[in-house]
Amino acid sequence: QNFKVGLIDFDSQKNLSFNIENAGGSTLEQCLNNKSIKLSDFATTNNSNLYVLKNKGNVTLSVFSQFNADEQPYLLLDCLENLEADAFDFIIIDTPPNLELQTINSLIASDYALIPATLETNSIIGVDTTLQAIKRIQSRLNPKINLLGVFISKYDERLTSTNNIMSEKILSLVDETKYIKSKIRTNSNYAKNQAISLSIFESKDVRGIDDYNALSQELLKEIN
Repeated sequence: QNFKVGLIDFDSQKNLSFNIENAGGSTLEQCLNNKSIKLSDFATTNNSNLYVLKNKGNVTLSVFSQFNADEQPYLLLDCLENLEADAFDFIIIDTPPNLELQTINSLIASDYALIPATLETNSIIGVDTTLQAIKRIQSRLNPKINLLGVFISKYDERLTSTNNIMSEKILSLVDETKYIKSKIRTNSNYAKNQAISLSIFESKDVRGIDDYNALSQELLKEIN
């Protein structure tokens, strides 16, 4: 829909930054050190409406330790205060699968939280832990943040019985309206496309395109 989207790679795995080498911009570590994020810090991609703030260093406690304890949870929010108001329609922050400072910073700086999950026990435990963290941050540090929803990735349609059981467990944690109906199905093409630096849309992966289009449309409807 021609939305201009900025992606911030706050995950130590750096999947969003993979293969983005010479597309301009700064690194997230540089921005945090400077306490400023601007449009020019984002790298361009093959999609003219998609930009990435790369994580090429190692954004760990060593970066946050330069600032006092009161500043650390708000570092990303403070950086984004310098971003041009019309830079993006949406900013999506990719966080690590834990509740360390990177994730806390992201939740404090966000309007919505979107939780990916798989229909496995350990993942559902993680959903519960994340939901509790969102509630604490909402009550103490960022009252504007809301749960956008929980969506399922690596969905295997063949495992009907297991899927139903695990879905009931998620529904015991969130309201049905927050359990995103669209699912990202298992797809062997994802790893192959990443290895050759192609998005699902560039690779014309019909199954992947259908899944992600359905998910994005459902999320946009929820936001609007």
